[in-house]
Amino acid sequence: MSLVEQAVFTSAETSHTAGYQLVARSPGISDADSRALSMWGPSHGSLLKSDRQTWSINFHGLPSGNFCVSRTTASGNEYSGRGTRIYTQCLVVSPETLEQFANNPIALVRAASGSGLLQQHETVPSALEPAQLVGRTHAVDPAVLSRARRELGAEASAGLVQAALRCTSLVVFGTPFGELAVATLINCLPPAFRPEFSFSTGLRSSARRPFRVLAVGNDAEQRRRARQNDEVTLVDFSSEPARQFPPADGWARAIQQILDTGRTSLLTRWFDRHASLSSLDQLNTAGLELLEELDGNVAVPAPSALNAPLRDEAIATGGEQAAPSPADSPNRPRPNAQLAHAAHPQFQGVSAKQERTAGPSRRLAGEHPEVVASLETLDDLVYDAIKGSASSLEQLQKTWPQLKAEFGDDLLVQSREQYLRYALQVWDKCVEASGVRPTDRAVKALEVLCLLFDEA
Repeated sequence: MSLVEQAVFTSAETSHTAGYQLVARSPGISDADSRALSMWGPSHGSLLKSDRQTWSINFHGLPSGNFCVSRTTASGNEYSGRGTRIYTQCLVVSPETLEQFANNPIALVRAASGSGLLQQHETVPSALEPAQLVGRTHAVDPAVLSRARRELGAEASAGLVQAALRCTSLVVFGTPFGELAVATLINCLPPAFRPEFSFSTGLRSSARRPFRVLAVGNDAEQRRRARQNDEVTLVDFSSEPARQFPPADGWARAIQQILDTGRTSLLTRWFDRHASLSSLDQLNTAGLELLEELDGNVAVPAPSALNAPLRDEAIATGGEQAAPSPADSPNRPRPNAQLAHAAHPQFQGVSAKQERTAGPSRRLAGEHPEVVASLETLDDLVYDAIKGSASSLEQLQKTWPQLKAEFGDDLLVQSREQYLRYALQVWDKCVEASGVRPTDRAVKALEVLCLLFDEA
């Protein structure tokens, strides 16, 4: 049995403010976590569908190192009468509680729902109490993988795994089974990897909610936006994900064969025996050995064989950039770390897409959540302004003098350095694409740099 903290984000008129806000929280939720919950909270029009039979399960980290597992639904009317109220019930859980459910947020939501923790309040109380959550779950849910085999297909599911392990941000399109696609991905990853994959199963994309995996159903507008965003990888089930991302790596190939043969119990045993798998290289080595066991060629290797030191660089077999290992990822939950972005590769030979998701806030702020929050605000404004957002540039022009005064010289120099590298990558990419300097985006990058370097 575990105690979980609760919070509700919805539309309300309170003594403090009116509109979408964190209406209530239990006392164990810190102010920093509360601010993060408000930032990630879905407001009017955030659900892909606003009918009362639709919901979204969401998962992301918090500054404290805890996690938010939430369910968003359309319920009742907004206090202003504008339309259907979007209601998000948040459970804030510790890493230990999440581990109790095999680091599977969807399994935790189901347990919470069965315990009555997700009952909605017509009138939200001003304060909530921590709640008891009972239950455990196995590392693999055979029913999920059996349904994935029927509804999604073994090869397409393995293609999704291949893409997820190699890309920093995914939009899953072309299947009405968005929750199933996310649940399949979670079940196909070792539990140690799962906290790295923030996700939503039914919300629209938003810069405020940078989930690593976003399932958008058949929403054509969301697909169009994903295609226009070079920081996002579109996994399109309507055009066979296995063709986009053929299961080439060892682990994705093993997952395809497990789904083809239905031998999900073998996957469960492997997760139990090799709980310390912590890098992409180790995972792909494990996949090759699992393939041999599936073929009946060799005995199961000892766990120590999978934990031997391996080369640092990820296996490159085409597709997108390799994902960082959970053990080394700056996004691994830890005290006083703001988890506002999804996967954060190190700044060494990375693409512009990686540079965007690895903002200076991850590298520079250390264990100071207030600095993290300020730097992440700056990250978002700088990158969005370079992408052409006039409102972000205007806000950056107002905010930069204040933030500059808050930062020490070391943070200021290093932040500028990272933004300069990103802007130069944007400039080079624009030149490669058009052959002409400057393009609109290159000009935006230069304009932002002039601001950050005081036109030096």
